[in-house]
Amino acid sequence: MGVSDDKKFLLEAVKLARKGIGKVSPNPLVGAVVVKKGIVVGRGHHKKFGGRHAEVVALEKTGRRARGGTLYISLEPCCHYGKNPPCTEAIIQAGIKTVVFASKDPNPVACANSEKILKKAKIKTKLIELEEAIELNKFYFKRIKSGTAFVALKAAISLDGKIANERGKSKWISSAESRNLVQKMRNRFDAVMIGINTVVRDDPKITCRIKGGRNPVRVVLDTNGRIPLKSKILKQKGLTVVATTKRAPKARMQKLMEMGALPVIVKEREGVVDFNGLMKELVKMGIQSVLIEGGAALNASAIKAGVVDEFYFFISPKIIGRGLDVFSGIKLKKWVEFENAEFKTIGPDVFIKVKAN
Repeated sequence: MGVSDDKKFLLEAVKLARKGIGKVSPNPLVGAVVVKKGIVVGRGHHKKFGGRHAEVVALEKTGRRARGGTLYISLEPCCHYGKNPPCTEAIIQAGIKTVVFASKDPNPVACANSEKILKKAKIKTKLIELEEAIELNKFYFKRIKSGTAFVALKAAISLDGKIANERGKSKWISSAESRNLVQKMRNRFDAVMIGINTVVRDDPKITCRIKGGRNPVRVVLDTNGRIPLKSKILKQKGLTVVATTKRAPKARMQKLMEMGALPVIVKEREGVVDFNGLMKELVKMGIQSVLIEGGAALNASAIKAGVVDEFYFFISPKIIGRGLDVFSGIKLKKWVEFENAEFKTIGPDVFIKVKAN
């Protein structure tokens, strides 16, 4: 089979992998396709954290037809014993002749010797790197390579650059179509972060409202530990993390724990919760991706800390006039310019995605 056929089957594996969004983290998203004489004879994807890997699912569905076939995988197969046996063992036992994968796994524990093991078993291996496969697992790759979480900052903005009017009201700047996309983001990201000002002003729930979606972990940045105990965010299903400092009253932190929330004490930096320290604490909890849905102050703090990997801006065709800027009080020596911005329309809004340099 030629490169075009290889790419076609790899893209199918990537499509299968997407079925695991919101279900497998902090594991990577993986899809697998078994091909024999140019025909797909088996498919599989990683369905849930701790569950069977995509390769094993596909090979079990294929059975004896896998012998002499080609296995296409969105990510390099693992070769270690974790919650599951090594996928390389299953591949060898199935009699696969060739393994083609769309992205390398940077995890030195999981995949350090995968290709060597397969080649020793006289199985050909081929890497055809696809941007779609790399994009799919950017959260996982960031955690493995840096030990910290992938962070995206989302904001709904008017044409004159405001995220709320002068009274702090922001419901609704963006369209229903844009808000639906945000719900899909909440399903994909492990955690959603907001600031204490948003909690006090808007009293949001921060839940995922799409069918079959999962509620993200809710992270509230609360330097002084002043979150109201009657806040809606403390009453939703799932975990709420209150990131605070030694300033927080111990009695209030104890009450939060009794309510099922998790106070996390972090060092201060410039008078607020240290973002970088918090990200490392979140990774220890199994959180490898964070979506910031904050107000102007939180947005500015995230920019200053340099933790943002991507920005998602929803530009709405509205003019607000006097109001809150998207970034509050941030001082720059020169403007920040981004490359490779992506644009698309969502209902009446324009969605802009940019990667931090």
